[in-house]
Amino acid sequence: MRNVTFEVVVDPKRDMTIKQDGLILNFDAAGRSNKESSVNRTSWSFGEYKGDFIDFNWYNNGWVLDKNNNSCLRISNGAKFNINLGNIDVNTSDTSKQSCTFEFEFKIKNIQDYSNIIKEITRYKGDNSLIEGADKTAWKAFNDQSIYSNYDSFLNAMYDETTKNVVHYIGKTYDELEFDYIYKKIDLKSVFCNFYSTAGLCLGPQDGFFSTGNDTVNVKYVEDKTMNLSMVFDYSNKLILIYLNGVLSSIAKITSKNLISLKSATGNITFSSDFCDVDLYKFRVYNKALNVKEISTNYAVDHKNILLYDQSEMLALPNSAIGEYQLTYDGMINYNNEHEDNYLMPYLIIDSTNSSLGEGVLPYSKAKKAKGVHLTFVNTGLDHAYANGLLGPLAEQEGYKDIENGMSAVEQYYMHHCPSWTSQCGGLSSNAVTL
Repeated sequence: MRNVTFEVVVDPKRDMTIKQDGLILNFDAAGRSNKESSVNRTSWSFGEYKGDFIDFNWYNNGWVLDKNNNSCLRISNGAKFNINLGNIDVNTSDTSKQSCTFEFEFKIKNIQDYSNIIKEITRYKGDNSLIEGADKTAWKAFNDQSIYSNYDSFLNAMYDETTKNVVHYIGKTYDELEFDYIYKKIDLKSVFCNFYSTAGLCLGPQDGFFSTGNDTVNVKYVEDKTMNLSMVFDYSNKLILIYLNGVLSSIAKITSKNLISLKSATGNITFSSDFCDVDLYKFRVYNKALNVKEISTNYAVDHKNILLYDQSEMLALPNSAIGEYQLTYDGMINYNNEHEDNYLMPYLIIDSTNSSLGEGVLPYSKAKKAKGVHLTFVNTGLDHAYANGLLGPLAEQEGYKDIENGMSAVEQYYMHHCPSWTSQCGGLSSNAVTL
C-alpha cells in the first residue's frame, strides 16, 4: 500500500464564494443525501429560517444526485418544501428594509401543465372609458365574456352596424387604436414556487414574475435546463429587475412610494410538485439589492466557472455618472493578458483625445465633422495566433501559397480574416494594416 500526499493550495487571486454581505437565507443542496438519518434528512435550517418537508418518500425524491452528479432537493411525486420566510418588507426609510434580492438555481422536468402564469395583453387608449352608446367599457366587456381569450380578437369582433366602427366599445376602427401599455395578467393555477399575496414572486413551468403589486417584471425559461434567476428590488434606483443566468432580462420602475410587504398567504415560500418536478439546488435571500457584478459573480461561483468569475471581477467597474457597472478597457486588456487561451471578443477603440471638436468630443450631428479621431480594431484571437506561429496549418488548409518577393501564405491568411487595423478619421490618413 502506498501513501499518497495531496497538497491543496488556496488560489490567491480568486475567492470562489458567494457574496456574503446582506445574506439572510442560504439554502444549498450540496453535500446532502437521502442516506442521512431519518432525522437529519428531514431537517434544514439557516438562522431563524427552517424547512418543512411534506410527503417526501426519500426514495426517488429528496436529496438526490441529478444526471450530472450534482446534489439537489428533488421535489416530485406530490412532495412539497416550505420555508418560513414570513414578510420581506421593502421600500421604507429604514435602511434594513429598503431593498432585497432573491436568487434561485433550479431545474424543472415532467411538466403536466404548460400554462403561463403571466399573460401579456396590449391595452389601448380609451379602452377603459365609457363612450356614448356603449353599456360598458371595452376592457370590462372583454373580461365579462368567455368566447375570446385574446383581447385583440375580441376587439376585432366588436363591429357596430350603426357607426361602422370595428371596435364598438371604443368608437374606433381597429387600425385607429393607439397603444397605451402592456397589461400583465397573473394566473396562479400552475405555479411550483409561490411567495405572493398582493406583492411577491411566483415561478411556473414556463415563466416567473416578481411584483410590487403595482409593477411587475417577468421572465421565460425552458424545462430540463438548469436555470439561475435573480430577482432584485432596488430601492436606491427605484427599480425591480430579473436576471436570467446572470444576464439582465426584465426591468421596471417602482411607482409605489409606500411600504411594500413581499409575502404569501401562509407566510411560507412553497416549492411544490403539483404541476412539474423540481430540482432545487440553491435558494438565497439578501436584504440588499445585489448589483450586476455581484449577481454575475454569484452565478460564476454557483457553476464553478473560473473564466466567468474573472470576467466579472476584472472587467466590470462602477460608473458613477450613470450609476451602473460597465466593462472597462484596462480591465479587458488585463483579462486578455492573463487568459491567453480564452481571449475576449474583438473590440473597437475610439480615441477622441485629439478630436478637432474638442478633447473627448465625437460628432453628434451630420453638420459636425471631426478630425483627429483614431479608430483601432483589435482581433485578439487572430493576433495571438499570428504572433505565436499558429496560422500556418490554417493557411495551408485554405490553399494559400507563399508569393515570391511578396506576402507569405500566413500573411495572406491573416489579411483575409478580419485583421487588426488603425485609422484616423477626417481624411488625414487611410486605413493602415500592420503585420
